[in-house]
Amino acid sequence: MKKSLQILIMFAFIGLSAQAQSWATAGATWYYNFGNSWTDFGYHEIQKTSDTLINGKACDNLLSTFHGYDYFQSQFFTSQSRNYTYINNDTLYYLYHNQFVIMAVFSAQVGDKWKIPFDTAECNNVDSAYFNVDSLGQIVFSGDTLPVLYLTSYQNNSAVNSCFLTKKMGFNLFMFDSLECILDQDVDYGIRCYYDSSGYSYNSGIVLQCDSTVGIENISVPNNSINIFPNPNSGTFTLHQSGITNFKLEIIDVYGRTVYSQQFNGAKENETLTLSLSSGIYFFEMLNEGSIIDNGKLVIIPH
Repeated sequence: MKKSLQILIMFAFIGLSAQAQSWATAGATWYYNFGNSWTDFGYHEIQKTSDTLINGKACDNLLSTFHGYDYFQSQFFTSQSRNYTYINNDTLYYLYHNQFVIMAVFSAQVGDKWKIPFDTAECNNVDSAYFNVDSLGQIVFSGDTLPVLYLTSYQNNSAVNSCFLTKKMGFNLFMFDSLECILDQDVDYGIRCYYDSSGYSYNSGIVLQCDSTVGIENISVPNNSINIFPNPNSGTFTLHQSGITNFKLEIIDVYGRTVYSQQFNGAKENETLTLSLSSGIYFFEMLNEGSIIDNGKLVIIPH
């Protein structure tokens, strides 16, 4: 009886392996940007942890960990969820509300389209959502030439976002973007990095480090030698400081990129600045001879 059970388990394992097709390579790990101007921002780390059998389908077990910063609470946090995908005849499916739906069609041709599922309770203003294949091409990633599909996502027959899709790494914006009622215009997505156990790796250069939450981990508590008012503002504000005549002001976005830099020599106590920045959360640093002497948060609101 024990031997029969072992044989049964062995055949079940062989059956699972036979069904499995190559998509998520062993150890595959993706890092995707997430930035919302009014709630939180950070990155999603999505990792294939194992193969599993769901409803008779040999699936990739993907663990998604969101590393974020809540600017309302001024604190870092993490949250986790799991997703399951499987591929069949070049069509990739994922488990959405306990049923498998189409995630991507890698063999699609120009003009082909597939439906994007959405939750009518959360997306009650959406009547239809789908991807349309605009064109085909090739892109070189880390020395690898990969075929790509250039797509546009549509909501109620209106174009929402453009992205591209590769079989090796998936979508360049976000892997499971249909879960957000399609991509909101005030949310920033984008693949940061990808690697797997074969040794293949890719870095898009969006951020310096794949696992950098928002580029502000090392920002210290300000000592109030500098102040910005009003804050929030629409891009015009007064910089107030006392006792410091020579300094450099840098403004950094949530991805750690310096979007403004100016050297002040013989600075006045109050300097009025008008900057052309998109609405969102920024961080300012006051430097003297390369050392940070103060920093803080700057909120730009729509005009």
